Amino acid sequence: MSLRSLYGQWSIKVLRKTIASTKREILSWTDHPKEVSGLLLESQLDATTLDSNIIYSTERILATLDDDKKVKMLSLMICRFIETTLSLRQEDDRDCLSFKCVHTPTDIVRRCIEKRINKLNQQKIRSNSKQKAVIVSALNQISKDIQSNFKIGIWEGYTQGDNKRTIFQVLSSKSILDSLFHVRRVEISSKERASAIMRQIHPTQLGYICPYETPEGPDVGAIKYLSSTCTITPYVDPDDVLNHLGVLPQGNDALFINGLFIARTSKDNVLRSIKAYKRKGEAFIFVSAYYSSDKEIHIQTTRGRYSRPLLICTNGSTPVCSNTTVDDMHKAGTLEMIDATEQMQCFIATAHNSILFQSAMSKQVIPLALHIMTSMVSDSKILTYAQKPICTTTISNTIKEYNGVNVVIAVLSYSGYNQEDSLLFNKSSIDRGLFSSIKYKVVEIIENKFMNETLVYIPDGDILRDNDGIVLVGQQVKDGDTIAAKLVITEKKQSIEKIVLKSFVSRRIDKVTKDTSVEGNKIVRVRILLYRFLIVGDKFTSRYSQKDVIGAILSQEDLPFTKDGIAPDLIINPHAIPSRMTMGHLLEMPKSRESSCIDATAFNKAHRSFEADTAKFSKEKMYCGTTRLPIEARVATGICYYHTLRHQARDKAHSISKGVIQSLTKQPIEGRSRKGGLRFGEMEKDCLIAHGAASMLLEKLKNTSDLCKIWICHDCSTICSSNPYINCNERNTKEHRLPYSFKLLAQELSIANIKVGLKYV
Repeated sequence: MSLRSLYGQWSIKVLRKTIASTKREILSWTDHPKEVSGLLLESQLDATTLDSNIIYSTERILATLDDDKKVKMLSLMICRFIETTLSLRQEDDRDCLSFKCVHTPTDIVRRCIEKRINKLNQQKIRSNSKQKAVIVSALNQISKDIQSNFKIGIWEGYTQGDNKRTIFQVLSSKSILDSLFHVRRVEISSKERASAIMRQIHPTQLGYICPYETPEGPDVGAIKYLSSTCTITPYVDPDDVLNHLGVLPQGNDALFINGLFIARTSKDNVLRSIKAYKRKGEAFIFVSAYYSSDKEIHIQTTRGRYSRPLLICTNGSTPVCSNTTVDDMHKAGTLEMIDATEQMQCFIATAHNSILFQSAMSKQVIPLALHIMTSMVSDSKILTYAQKPICTTTISNTIKEYNGVNVVIAVLSYSGYNQEDSLLFNKSSIDRGLFSSIKYKVVEIIENKFMNETLVYIPDGDILRDNDGIVLVGQQVKDGDTIAAKLVITEKKQSIEKIVLKSFVSRRIDKVTKDTSVEGNKIVRVRILLYRFLIVGDKFTSRYSQKDVIGAILSQEDLPFTKDGIAPDLIINPHAIPSRMTMGHLLEMPKSRESSCIDATAFNKAHRSFEADTAKFSKEKMYCGTTRLPIEARVATGICYYHTLRHQARDKAHSISKGVIQSLTKQPIEGRSRKGGLRFGEMEKDCLIAHGAASMLLEKLKNTSDLCKIWICHDCSTICSSNPYINCNERNTKEHRLPYSFKLLAQELSIANIKVGLKYV
């Protein structure tokens, strides 16, 4: 007899005992005994009518309870089901955050190890001298399996869908802030992605999930980010909670721990004891306790719940928490961790309706990350210098990630090159190094012993090299220069494989490292450095996602200036503020002129109204840089903290006259890194048609793409080969210039026995 059938027989006995108990247990859980009793008589509920799958699933859930508690839990389930059927109770909101659980990396690894250890225990291996070698071998296999899971990223029970999508991700290290964002990412499962409701914002997410930050496209709403103070709860042993409560007095309130019935007691003693011990900062910090309207006390100690700290108000006033840490506030009893379920039972005073962690633009800025200078991360960018912002917030002071510069701004329409989101930049500021950056590129060379590869020295111009042929540090290299060379020996021949630099500008070798892999292969990494200064097309942003692009770079003599001779670093268009609704941009500009350090945390009581701040806007008299005449209007000036983004024009701009051609279509290959052509798609074609640019359309689609010579026989209307005198017996043939893609289409149709005839008109 199977284990499942044994469970079924035992559970049927329990169910019969439950149903035969004159409905007293079922009716004791409801406030509507008349309606529930009537439905029980109509349905004639019997244990033999229940499905075996329900019985087995129920037994698995209640396996840790004794018979009496199993009867009470089954009675409660039946009662809740009947009340929901009769519309006496609302259905549980499955999208509520209190019903969600976060699987952290620690949980995933722990469950994987537990499964393998349980499988080892099922083999009944005893720890005696004869079986010690078997145990060691099994433990070594577990270690190898865990290492394999880390390597391929597929974990048991956590694959995304049928395509076995891995949950393993490489931590983004573009900046410290970007890494902090990545580790606080929450992703819903593949089963829930199909539901549009799961992607929407739920009211219970307030304070736990950032309501703004989510990617665009198919992952919108499926990938969320934790708020700045949200914490995922660890596991607390429920036995410790029961031991702390001690002997429970008799009462009318039902006590549940992690959803399982414990006893009937009084709510006052239990809640008072848990809350008092929790606020002392002891072991119950992440234990939640609340009292529901059904006269039930619920205590949660499970892992993976959302929790956040809240200040405890006494007599309507909040405690003073300046210059104190979170641990000190826990010990002082002024802070309490509240999960999503407790939050619905609390009166929370708040001055705003959202808790924003950071802006998405902050993840794309070029950082002042000194750790990148010592690492070998390819395609990384860092600022040469940065400044601390004048206007700071509580979060920015905590993270201490400074990736921008305080610049002098003038809000003015000037010269026509700063329309909408365009900027005018001061050339003298750029020459002084404003927003200058460094870009690193890493070239990796592997000397594979299995493939009989050996690094060799090959002279190439005036570039100095070491004994292995690697370029020395400090050497200038350009496009086409050889970084290293390998001698590849095969059974038939020997060949030299060169590693050539692909770059559009000259660069300098900054660092060279040599390591040896586990397989014994030599790994050489060459880091190439390039200094970059601002050019037209580079992208910028303030801390309010006010994205701008350099429209023109003017000399300081041509820029407007004040009576003191101060010229702004950049000029923004006044229409850029209302179009993106970045009112914080206007607030920071006058405030940064007041002091060297300002606490600009949102909803700070020290702040004045918006009208009072904008009233102090410095509207100065400025003079035109070209005519030296006064500008009639007063110009708003100030200081704002700006970032430069990773999207630089040097990485995007691309033009080429000649390049590599595909062998099949005779068209240029695609890709800037491969020195291919520019894509001219359907939308570009429609744009030229709308402008009536017929000659340019002919040039782009034929002359500069895949123009070729084709001979057409005007007697049989067929496309001849390169030698028409052989195919058509010297008939009336004439040379035409057509796209090669058309000839390829005609040849493919001929395979399907479809003739393409062309007639010259």
